[in-house]
Amino acid sequence: VAECGVFRIPYMLGDSARSIPVSAIIGTAIGLGGGFGTYWASQNMSDTKWLAFFLANLTGWLSVGLFTGGCHEFEEVWGMTPYVWKLGGSFWSHKKFPICLET
Repeated sequence: VAECGVFRIPYMLGDSARSIPVSAIIGTAIGLGGGFGTYWASQNMSDTKWLAFFLANLTGWLSVGLFTGGCHEFEEVWGMTPYVWKLGGSFWSHKKFPICLET
């Protein structure tokens, strides 16, 4: 079963073997929908410069996410990085909700 949240929903809802094919169907539908959307946009847009910019930006964000996820996995295997810097105060705690302003 995939580790993405959307793909895990059918697995969490039931403990049968049907949850794995449902995840595969959802993933296939999302992939086909994205591919069809890209094809449709490239055929119907007069200026595809913005489509190319959007797809390059999307690919860049996905690659950064995969890279940071891979770095995190290496840190779990080889040990965590020692402190590079330390910020004082409980506001910056990684155990709290990120960027949470308390009143």
